[in-house]
Amino acid sequence: MPKKGSSLKKWQQSNHKMIVGIIGFCLGIFGVLCGMFWEQIFNSIVEKEMTLRPNSQVYDKWKNPPLALSLDIYLYNWTNPEDFTNQSTKPILEQLGPYRFNREAG
Repeated sequence: MPKKGSSLKKWQQSNHKMIVGIIGFCLGIFGVLCGMFWEQIFNSIVEKEMTLRPNSQVYDKWKNPPLALSLDIYLYNWTNPEDFTNQSTKPILEQLGPYRFNREAG
């Protein structure tokens, strides 16, 4: 005659396997759904975090950047536009700049 403790132990082991199986199945479904909708989830998070609002982290970093910023802009003036239709003449460009923008770290 089997002991009650033995059958209880088998039932607990079986129950434990079933719980682990259900958790694994749920995690698998969650992984598949995340894979299917990853782009929408990612874009939603990025849009929420990157919107410039006065009370957002991005706004504070935009207003007072943590690093010094330097931007050089070069413009070119086309000095012979009348020769546009003449294919044997190369365009003559005059460099203007650099126009430099500096922003110190906040």
